[in-house]
Amino acid sequence: RRASSVSVKVKQFSLQGARIQNDWQGPQMVKYKNKLHPWKYIVVLPVARNPIKISSPNLSQLKPVHEGIRRVLMAQQRGHGQQGRAAAPARQADPYARHGNSPVRTGAGHAGHRH
Repeated sequence: RRASSVSVKVKQFSLQGARIQNDWQGPQMVKYKNKLHPWKYIVVLPVARNPIKISSPNLSQLKPVHEGIRRVLMAQQRGHGQQGRAAAPARQADPYARHGNSPVRTGAGHAGHRH
């Protein structure tokens, strides 16, 4: 894989005050023209910045990133006493549980693709 073929539009972004778009629905799906199967994605909405789409062809690869971002956002809210604007309800069904354990594919594309 050539490093020069990857174009990164957003090199870094802050989760300070951010939220996850439609987080209660779990990951969304998108069909890319050049990909065989639909990809799963989440959208992070940073404060006063463009939305960041984080996508993966494999739900099990997206899960640790999604859960990690959720943990950071929940910790921020606890630290600032903003319980009214929760990124996700404290007790919520795991959107990953209903999909079972799919095998992890290697070389399946860019996990950080931004559309």
